[in-house]
Amino acid sequence: MNRYLPADRSVDRHTLWTRVLPFLFLPIYGSGYIAGALGLHAMRPFAMTFWRFAIAGVVVLAVVAIRRPAWPRGWRQWWPILVVGLLIQVVQFGGNYTAMGLGMPAGLTSLIAGSSSLMIAIGAVPVLHEKLSGWRLAGVIVGFVGVAVALADHLGVPSGPVGVFAAFSAAVGYAGGSLLQRKRLHGVDSWVSVGIQFLVAAPITFVLASFTGGVAIPLTPAALLPLAWIALVNSVVGMWLLGQMLRHHTAATLSAWSNLIPPFTAVLAVPFLGQALTPALGVGLVIALVGTALVVLPPPRSWRRSRKALAAVCDPQGDRERDEEPRAA
Repeated sequence: MNRYLPADRSVDRHTLWTRVLPFLFLPIYGSGYIAGALGLHAMRPFAMTFWRFAIAGVVVLAVVAIRRPAWPRGWRQWWPILVVGLLIQVVQFGGNYTAMGLGMPAGLTSLIAGSSSLMIAIGAVPVLHEKLSGWRLAGVIVGFVGVAVALADHLGVPSGPVGVFAAFSAAVGYAGGSLLQRKRLHGVDSWVSVGIQFLVAAPITFVLASFTGGVAIPLTPAALLPLAWIALVNSVVGMWLLGQMLRHHTAATLSAWSNLIPPFTAVLAVPFLGQALTPALGVGLVIALVGTALVVLPPPRSWRRSRKALAAVCDPQGDRERDEEPRAA
């Protein structure tokens, strides 16, 4: 019997990691909006984006050199990583920083980015062939409504159509990259995947920065501290945690936790950016938490019984046939 103990312990560790993972993903990934908003006070959007990817790429490649994992083989394994790097790194972060650089508040930017959760949950049905029950779909919608309520006070701040387009482009990039990563990157080491994504993103953002003021940044704490946070914590740790979330949880679960990032950002904005904690934020937080619970937790028995009763009403013949099968046997 003792020979089965290591396997049981391995299962327990896997279960514990799966449960703890979202609580690590939320603060680490969500803090990037605050750090990015602080960094944009001293740096241009694409200059900050380039240095983020360049620094993070060096760190990740050092980890890869130490771990020596297997690299992708053939174009069929390489092209999804390259496209994911373009979508999640360049489009998402370039779009978010451009929007905030044009004056859009971090809370409003994260609200628009939160719409990616609905895109992921719905897109997972045709792309990943995941089942999205009415209960979980309601949870995604409720969570998104909570996000909108929490950040309603920020919607009147003008940033121009370019800023809105940039923020929505970031949401589309995150959703598309997440779906492609979950569908195509099975068996690829997480560190190798993230490292390749940074190698793709760095030269592209360098070119974009060259046309928008260059890549020079001031060597001051106001620039270097936010840059260090988004490069080392958000990019290295955050991207690895995103890969773990996509590997161990469904797209709907990731969507539910992503719904909590905008309210979380708004809470952090109180001490770091000086934004007031409004009543709308408190109400929105509660609604978003309810939506997350609807997706993550199983539906109550009353809901399952109601669904079975509705199925029996819609298909009474099939229900009778199922009841008669044991008698025939």
